Amino acid sequence: MQQIYLYTDYISITLTDCHFEKNTTHGRLLYLKEQLKRLKTEQDHLTKSHKKYVPLVLNIPLGISTELLAELSHEIVSNDIDGINLMEYSLKDKDDTNKLFFQSLGFFNENLPPSIPIITSGYDVNLNDAVKRIKLGTKLVQTKNPPVAEGSKYVKKLVGAIKNNY
Repeated sequence: MQQIYLYTDYISITLTDCHFEKNTTHGRLLYLKEQLKRLKTEQDHLTKSHKKYVPLVLNIPLGISTELLAELSHEIVSNDIDGINLMEYSLKDKDDTNKLFFQSLGFFNENLPPSIPIITSGYDVNLNDAVKRIKLGTKLVQTKNPPVAEGSKYVKKLVGAIKNNY
């Protein structure tokens, strides 16, 4: 964090499967508490020494149990994490991916205060999914493949779809 702090607008930390492979729920929670506390302590130190606040965003993968999502929500709030990015990876079954994704998004939207923005990201976010994500509380939708394939046409379609649904 120290090497990039002055040169970035935000710091994004990705939780990977290894963060959730501890033997017990208690072990996972203890590990997450320690890591988030360490990150916030470092952020506070860098803010004071550089007189610049750089937000900390936590990237969260799909497939986390509801029990762990609840623990994670509590830790995000208690450690003053600045935002979350709910990350969608391509799974073989798109229906299963969407089900998991929207369950997690709904959970976070219900359990985090509005002051913690929810970002969502995925490779193949179609227009309907993007609008649904926004309706469920996402502040920013990131996608890769449609804008690359369609260019500015996709962005215009997305803006139009959002306007038509609000």
